[in-house]
This record gives sequence, C-alpha cells and structure tokens, in this order.
Amino acid sequence: MKAYERITNIESYKQQKYGTVMAVCYKPTPRFSVLNIICTINRSQSVSVINDDTTELERSFHLLASQWKKETRKYSTMIHKTMNNNYIDIMSLNVDVVPLILKELKKKPDHWFVALNHFARKLKTGDPVPKEHLGNIEKMREDWLRWGEELGYQF
Repeated sequence: MKAYERITNIESYKQQKYGTVMAVCYKPTPRFSVLNIICTINRSQSVSVINDDTTELERSFHLLASQWKKETRKYSTMIHKTMNNNYIDIMSLNVDVVPLILKELKKKPDHWFVALNHFARKLKTGDPVPKEHLGNIEKMREDWLRWGEELGYQF
C-alpha cells in the first residue's frame, strides 16, 4: 500500500499563486507513531510524498515537475513542453535526478525525452532511441526505461 493511501488526517491549504495544493499529512507507520509528510497534490490528483527521508534533490525535482506539468498541460508540442523554465531547471540538476525522471516516465508517458537525452550525453551513453521509434511516445518510453535498467538505475 502506498504511503498516501494510508494518510489518516489531512490539513491542506491552496497556494493561489501556483494553483498547487500542499497538504500536511499525519500518518501512523510501523517505524514512527506519527510522521509528518508533505504531499504535493496537483489537479490530476497525483501525489508526491515528501517525508523526512526525502532528499533535497527529490524535493526540488517534484516541485519543478509539478509546476512544469501544470504550466504546460495545455500544450501538446515538444517545444512548448521543453522550453518551460521548470523543465530547464530540471535539466540543470545533477545526473542523480535521472532515476526520478525514469520513475515519472514509468508511471505515465510524458515529454521527458529531451531531459533524458541531455543526461545521456552527460553520462556519455548516447541516445537509446532508434530512428524508427522517433515520434512513437510509447516505444521511446520503453527504450528509455530499458536504458535506465541497463545502467542499473532503480526506479
């Protein structure tokens, strides 16, 4: 069972500036009697759980990714999706963000390919997508997930 499915009490407030709902959640766990968790819930009801074990990189990534999705959801073109400041900020993070991107890509196909290509160049591994898969989001997704597994990423 995922952590956010066991949340028992939620106090939330809206950040009007961004339209993101931030919630402070209290949930009992086997390790702790009460654990404060911050959940980012966007309008599509996806939840990112940020707790005491969450790194600064994960916090930054989830905030930027949530804002990127919110700001670009009305666009369908790659150029509009990837030229967003939040997307560019994600690409400016270090390569340790790759498993987080792959985890998002595994959950749902999205325009993460430019960022992944950027990190593949940094890692000197090259683009794993063959020319015949270009334009087919599901095939490209499979290629990138396989690439991540071959590099030993856990996502």
